[in-house]
Amino acid sequence: MNPQAPTPVTAEPVVTTTRFLPVPRERVFEAFSRPEQLARWWGPKGFTNTFHEFDLRPGGRWRFDMRSPGGDVYPQDKRFVEVVASSRIVLAHPQEGHNFRLTLVFEDAPGGTWLTWHMRFATEGELAPVRDAVLAGNEQNLDRLEAHLQVSRYPEASALTLERVLMAPRESVFRAWTDPQHVKRWWAPEGATTPHCSVDLRVGGRLHYCMRFADGNEMWGLGIFQEVAAPARLAFLDSFADAEGNPVPPERYGMSTEHPVQTLVTIDFEALGPTSTRITLRHHLPSAFPERDGVQQGWTEMLARLSTHLET
Repeated sequence: MNPQAPTPVTAEPVVTTTRFLPVPRERVFEAFSRPEQLARWWGPKGFTNTFHEFDLRPGGRWRFDMRSPGGDVYPQDKRFVEVVASSRIVLAHPQEGHNFRLTLVFEDAPGGTWLTWHMRFATEGELAPVRDAVLAGNEQNLDRLEAHLQVSRYPEASALTLERVLMAPRESVFRAWTDPQHVKRWWAPEGATTPHCSVDLRVGGRLHYCMRFADGNEMWGLGIFQEVAAPARLAFLDSFADAEGNPVPPERYGMSTEHPVQTLVTIDFEALGPTSTRITLRHHLPSAFPERDGVQQGWTEMLARLSTHLET
C-alpha cells in the first residue's frame, strides 16, 4: 500500500507544504528535535544557523541567528507551544509584521513518513506580500532536510529523458506548456482528453489537471512548480491527485505499490532558431518499476500531440 497524503488545511491565512520522506517517522522527528542536527539544515538554501537556546518542551524557547548567503543576520526568537514526540511540534513566531504559528505533523506512511508543514499567519495582510517567498523557502527547507537525511530523489542516471524538436518559437512552446487553454489541447496520451487544467505559474504554484480516457475513466494529477524560468526552463514535483487538488497515492488509479509517490519533472527549452525549439524532458524515476515503460509511452504520445498542436 502506498502512502496517502494528509488532507491539506484550507483555512486562511495559511500556507501548507507537504513532503513524503522515505525514512521512518522517528528519524524525521529526530532531525527536528536534536539541535545539532537541526542547525545543519534549517532555513532556505545557503543559510546557516547559530543556536543560542533550544528548549524543546511546551513553553520552551528557541533562540538562534540565521545568516543569509550574503552575510545578513536574522535573529530568531520562537516559543514551543506543543511537543508530542515523533508526532507533532507547534511553535510560535511572534515577530511584529511576520507573526505566525508553525505546526509540524509527522505521520506514518508505507515506506516512510508524511511531513506536513502548516504556517498560520496572524492576518492575510501579513501573509500576502510574503506568500511566494514563504512557499519557495519551505520547499528549499525541505530539500535541505532531505539532503541531511541522505534521501535522494532518484539518481540522474535513472531519469527518463526525451528530446523533441518542435517547429515553433521558444516563447510559443513555453506558452503551450503553461497556458491552460493550450495545455488542455495536448496534455494527455493518444485517445484521451484533458477536460480540466489550471496553472498557477510561480514557484510553489500548482498545475492541476484531469485526463479523461476513452472508457470514461478519469485520472487527476498535480504538479508543484519548483522552478519557473520563462521561456527557458520548468521544473515541477509530480503526483497523482483528486479533483480537489489533494495528493493521493498511486494505487488510487490502479498503480503498483512500487510506483513512486512523487517525482521530479524538468523541461528545458532551447531555441534552435527563430522558428524551432528543442525541448529536453527529464522525468526522474526509479530505474525499474512496473509502470516505467507506460510513463515513457505516455510522454512520447503527449509530445507528439504537442507537436501537432503547435503546427495547427
